[in-house]
Parts: sequence; C-alpha cells; structure tokens
Amino acid sequence: MFPVHIGLNPVLLQLGPIALRWYGLMIGIGIAVGLWIDAREAERTGFGKETVYALATWLIVFGIVGGRLYYVIQNNFGYYLTHPQYILATWQGGMAFYGTIVAGFITIGIFCWRRHLNFWRLMDTLVVGLPLGQAFGRVGNIVNGDIVGYPTKGWFAFIYTNPHSFIAPQYLNHRVFPANLVELFLSLLVFAVVWVLRTHIQVPGLLSVIYVIAYSITQFGVFFVRDNSITLWGLKQAQLTAIVAILLCIPLGLYLINRYRRQGNKNQPPSSPATRSAPAA
Repeated sequence: MFPVHIGLNPVLLQLGPIALRWYGLMIGIGIAVGLWIDAREAERTGFGKETVYALATWLIVFGIVGGRLYYVIQNNFGYYLTHPQYILATWQGGMAFYGTIVAGFITIGIFCWRRHLNFWRLMDTLVVGLPLGQAFGRVGNIVNGDIVGYPTKGWFAFIYTNPHSFIAPQYLNHRVFPANLVELFLSLLVFAVVWVLRTHIQVPGLLSVIYVIAYSITQFGVFFVRDNSITLWGLKQAQLTAIVAILLCIPLGLYLINRYRRQGNKNQPPSSPATRSAPAA
C-alpha cells in the first residue's frame, strides 16, 4: 500500500476563472459535519440547534480569517508583508488552527455576552465537532501536498507526482513523510477523546480546556516530522504556540475546577442552563 503516489491536481474543477479546489471542498464538508455534530450536542445540553445555526456564520467567517492570519504569521511572514494581496488567499496555502481557535473564542464570547448565555457551557458544546471537522480538512491537505514531512527512505511515505501540488519542487516525485495523514489520525483520536468525555465532565469549560491541551500535544509532536522552519530553541512556531497554549490551559483548568467546587455545583444545569449567564469570576 505504501508508499502512496498522489497525482491529483489540487484544483478539482475549473469553470472559467472559478476554481473548485479539493482543500476548499473538504473544508466545507468539515464545517458542515462539525456544525451537524454541534447542533445535536446543543440539543442535549439545552442550547438548542438554533443557537448553533445563529452563531455558525460568524464562526465560519472569523474562524477562516483567524486561521489564515496565523498561517501567514508562522509561514514566511516577510513574504506576505511584501505581498499583502496574498494574505487572505487561502487557496494559495492553508490555515493554522490556533488562529481559528483564538478567533472562535473571541466570537463565542461576544455572542454569549450579547445573548446572555453561559460562555463556558456553550464552548464545551461547540468544541465537540471541532476535531472531526479538522480531520476532513486534513484530507484537503493530503491532496494539496502541503503540511508534509521531511524526505524519507522509509516505506511509510507519500510521493507527489502532480507538478501543480503545493509540495516544494525539490520534493516532487520523491518520498516524503506523510505528516498530513498523521495529523488526520490524530484529529480523529482527539475527537474520540472529546466525544467520550463530553457526558462525563460536569465542570463548565473543562472539556474545552482538555481539547486545546490534547490538540496542542498532537501539534507539538507532529511538528518534529513536519517540514517547517525552526524558530527558536530547535522548535518550530507551532510547537512554541503549543507550549504557550498548554501553560495557559493548565492553570485555567484548575481555576475552573476550583470555582465549580466553591460554588457547590451551582453551575450544574437543572432545567435551562443554556440561558443562564456564567457567574462572574
């Protein structure tokens, strides 16, 4: 089975000046599947699927913008400073999910503030479908030939043969470690963890914290085999971001647990938790 030869053109369909790309298609499918999972979860947690649909457009727009901007920052930022017209050109590169997470956090916060909803419980509801949506996005990365690993002589490898793929020209028709495939499997693993824990964790916000920590751990590990430039201390930009995210999430998780205990489980949803604002910290 391996090595796998990938000769697909990143452009799935060309209609005049309009190009339908594999990456955009898979991102769209990932968003649709993630929202479907979140809508079902919102019914269980008391928010209702209408809340998810009302928030969806804002999350999609700002999530894509945030993910793209962080991608620009961690991938040859100097180039984009001199070519600003390509900053939002997602079809000529990809997105970095940490930017999507930050943008989503802010967007959900504003949404909850305006509608007087419990921020942390809504975060826990929406985070369930997130890693599954990521997995579909990784399929687009595989077709694109981006987020690949270093050249390898091993059997576990991809060989990109299409000259229009995003892989570096010197790696075309050569074996590279399939870091994008590894990330797909890791996204599915994180989804399984979040899916199982969603009915067992009572502390508001803790599921979201666990997701960010789990995602950060996978990113820290996989970037050792991804062909990205070193930034500091032998680590890459995403690895440094992962360390910062973990260091922020651990005390945040402990704070949420302690607050929940101090309040005597008052945050536990009796009848309509979704419409109850989170208590002031």
